[in-house]
Amino acid sequence: MGNKVLIVGPVPGPPGGVASLVQAMLDSHLGDEYGLSVLDTAQKGRLRYNPDVPGLLSPFYIMFHLLKLGYLLRKGQEQIVHLQACSSLSFLRDSLFIVIARVWKKKVVCHFHGMLCQQYPLFRCRILRRYFCFIMRYVDVLILLSPRFVSEFDTIIPRTEKLVVPNFAPSFNLADERSQSGVGVLFVGRLSAKKGVYDLLKAAIALRSEPAIHFHLAGLEETQADKNRILCELRNNHIQEKVHLAGYVQGRAKARLFACSDILVLPSYTEVFPMVILEAMAAGMPVIATPVGAIPDMVIDGVNGFIVPEGDHELLAERIRYLLRHPRERREMGRNNLRKFNEEYSLQVNIQRISKIYSSLLGDETRRAQWHVPEVQPAHLMENRDARQTI
Repeated sequence: MGNKVLIVGPVPGPPGGVASLVQAMLDSHLGDEYGLSVLDTAQKGRLRYNPDVPGLLSPFYIMFHLLKLGYLLRKGQEQIVHLQACSSLSFLRDSLFIVIARVWKKKVVCHFHGMLCQQYPLFRCRILRRYFCFIMRYVDVLILLSPRFVSEFDTIIPRTEKLVVPNFAPSFNLADERSQSGVGVLFVGRLSAKKGVYDLLKAAIALRSEPAIHFHLAGLEETQADKNRILCELRNNHIQEKVHLAGYVQGRAKARLFACSDILVLPSYTEVFPMVILEAMAAGMPVIATPVGAIPDMVIDGVNGFIVPEGDHELLAERIRYLLRHPRERREMGRNNLRKFNEEYSLQVNIQRISKIYSSLLGDETRRAQWHVPEVQPAHLMENRDARQTI
């Protein structure tokens, strides 16, 4: 079978949810069913520091990837280009991928890992916003991560076909035995202010008298200043023994870290659809997070975790303390998360959604007029939300 679909996006190496999502698609049955090929757009080795700041070689990478896309489409048999895009200024590069795909008369699926928000220059600047709307005319299907994003984008691009495919993750195969006693609190992400790592450190300081608790911070510092500040906070507040800096982890090391943790905390000030929450769900862990991006779709306060306002480190510490002292409720929230993951965010469920999009564009089955935005909130969780106890 010839390749029918070309995925344009990053693959691991670099850390990030989009790269792991692309790898999951390549490893799934989509590879055999549609003959997936990939144009890897990652800049390897750029782990440190700020991933949002372009490197000196970025223009050369962009030119190389544009030329390579044109070459692949001219030589290959691909009928669909599945582009991974986001709300950052990298969309300017991604828009050129869309133009090249249309020049070669290919169908375009834009998998948009972003949201309509003024914090992003793409939507804050009127000219860029209009440019985005213009480019969307040449997209056959726009994949969004949440139904709440669909209603937002309908206000600026009402004619573009939109479907919801939330982020997804493979199931975790965790070892039964635990490597540590006590209760482990896990943070995974960039160690920076916008990810709320300093709010978590303040919560850790407030909880340092709790003998059973320990914290794992996994990820790279966004800047050298962040690294120095974190080490200074640990040293000045005498919590070096409570807080373990695990660095960037993946594969088995990451699985081991989840296996020795009981609670995931993500006190971010900005997120779209964080993969780490899905991983915590798959591991059967309760989640404490802020109500940004699509997190309110994922975490229902009091049912499978807690929602805390951005910057409220005192409430964050209270919620961690509650789960520390109430193991039965902690385990019940973990079970709710595992159930929610299997129903909505598992690899099998969402690979099937993508398969239906491909087959429809290739003319194999259901026409686009029959497409609909799926619900992402299971009934049993909504019922539990209404009936949950006040904590």
